[in-house]
Amino acid sequence: MGINFEDAASGALQLAFYGLSIESQQLSCHLTCRYPISVTEEQLLAGIEAALLPGMTVTVKRRYPSQVTDPQLPFIQQLSAIYAADAGLDGTPVTTTGVTYARALPNIIAFGPSFPGQKGIAHKGDEWLQFSDWQMMMQIYYDSLLVVGTQD
Repeated sequence: MGINFEDAASGALQLAFYGLSIESQQLSCHLTCRYPISVTEEQLLAGIEAALLPGMTVTVKRRYPSQVTDPQLPFIQQLSAIYAADAGLDGTPVTTTGVTYARALPNIIAFGPSFPGQKGIAHKGDEWLQFSDWQMMMQIYYDSLLVVGTQD
């Protein structure tokens, strides 16, 4: 379909089928899509619409525009430094592809530390977290709150 978009900041486009329904003798295919921040919704829809057969249409039911926070902002640099110091790991921030609470308020970010070996463990039937990772997360959050509490 010509929608294999990808960029360094947000990775590859993710397109997933999640349902099929029939209403009034009309078949609907339900998809969810997370696309890179360097791509516009118009670019994505143009590729999808170009691949449709005659009589097919696309209807967007929900949209969540991309949001990116500058990783060079001082508070993000502080949180990254705390993560690196406490965990002993690279503190470079990473972009998530999900719709988070960070979209609800200005100047907010999703700050949930992850550790090696945890990729792909969230939001699944057997979601898990090692107790030692939980302890490290609590230390990182504690130290982060100490820094935030001293800011104006």
